[in-house]
Amino acid sequence: MQAIFRPKNTLNWVLQEFAGPDARDFLNRMTTVNVQQLRPSEGGLGFFLSASGKIRAQFFLGCVSEDRFVFEYDAGKNGEWISALSGTIEQFTFAERQQLSSPSSNECIWIFLGSGQDLPGREALSGSLILEHGSRDFGLVWFSVWGESELLRSWQLKYFAEAQLWDWSELDRRR
Repeated sequence: MQAIFRPKNTLNWVLQEFAGPDARDFLNRMTTVNVQQLRPSEGGLGFFLSASGKIRAQFFLGCVSEDRFVFEYDAGKNGEWISALSGTIEQFTFAERQQLSSPSSNECIWIFLGSGQDLPGREALSGSLILEHGSRDFGLVWFSVWGESELLRSWQLKYFAEAQLWDWSELDRRR
């Protein structure tokens, strides 16, 4: 079983990069993710919390390299979650050497795979970012793949030509 979903404006899916020599330590102190244990291509669901334990921002945090991470999340209505996440980082950054930025020309595609399947054609995605989300949320192993639009389209045609194309209602039904 294979399925594909392409986030559009309805979902407003965002990718932001957080990098610098102090990024890992900052994220380990400030998020609920055990960042010290993350290796490249690993990640996990995380939060920034207030002092009283209220959620300030929710995201998937992916490790790209030792000092480079990505936040992946729904931007929310009028970008409210972008403001919450960047505001939290800004509020608690003092002398740390780190920077939050948004890659400009990336498109995203979600890939859902059946039990025991592996993501095919990884080598064809040179320069793209692949984040594995496990089976949380939808009961199937799923990946978000970020890259240049044309590269993702040709990869999809080659490796997922027969995949079901899901819409928002199908995602909602599977949650």
